[in-house]
Order: sequence, then C-alpha cells, then structure tokens
Amino acid sequence: MNSYSIIGIVLAVIAGGCLVVFGYIVKSTQKKTGYEIPRGKIAFGSDFYTDLSDMYFVTEDFRCALDSMLVRYKEGGIKKRLQAAQAYLSKSRYKDIETALECYLKEDSHDYLETYWKIVQNEEMKCRRLPG
Repeated sequence: MNSYSIIGIVLAVIAGGCLVVFGYIVKSTQKKTGYEIPRGKIAFGSDFYTDLSDMYFVTEDFRCALDSMLVRYKEGGIKKRLQAAQAYLSKSRYKDIETALECYLKEDSHDYLETYWKIVQNEEMKCRRLPG
C-alpha cells in the first residue's frame, strides 16, 4: 500500500467522524415540542369527560375548554395530558381536534366515546356553518 491510499483512508475516517459529530449536535439542539413527549396509560374517570363536555359547550371552543380544564386539574398526569393536547393544537402541522382527543385524552370507555363524538360533530357543524 502506498502513502496516498493511507492518506485517503485517514481522510475518509475523519470525514465520517465529522458527520457523526455534526449529526449529534443538530439532533441535541432541536427543540422538543410538548406533544412529542411519550405518554403512558392513564385513567381519567367519567367526571373528567363530563367536565370536558360541559366546558366545551360553555366556551364553544376546544382550546378554551382545555384552558378551563387546566384550571380545574392543576397537577398529576391529567394536567400533563391536557398540556400535551394544547401543545399539539398550537404547534403541530395539522392542529386537528380529533387527533388531540385520540392521542392525548383517550380512554376506553363509553364516556370518552360520547364526549368525542359530541365535540367532533359540533366542530364539524361549526366548519360547515350549521346551527349546533
């Protein structure tokens, strides 16, 4: 092996190392949004969905309903879920209420399904300018 081959291999290794370091720096400096935080399973309870439905129909806006729910639920896992749903609605690409409900406020219960369909149908009627 001649010296040019050795120099080429050394330069290739240095360039690869620089790419790895650059990728690590870019990845570590990216800002994390609240809705990308991993979520565990949580039990909301039927009172939560009753409160959410009531707040939604009082304020007639899902974001305002989440704000009102945050005042009521000041600590614990429910607060984190409400904050994640708010972050999704404000920072995500799609900002849709269906995904906020499905991903962050979902529970396998009849109360959840009833609240989900009430809110989604009312939002759809607002978009189509139909009376609610």
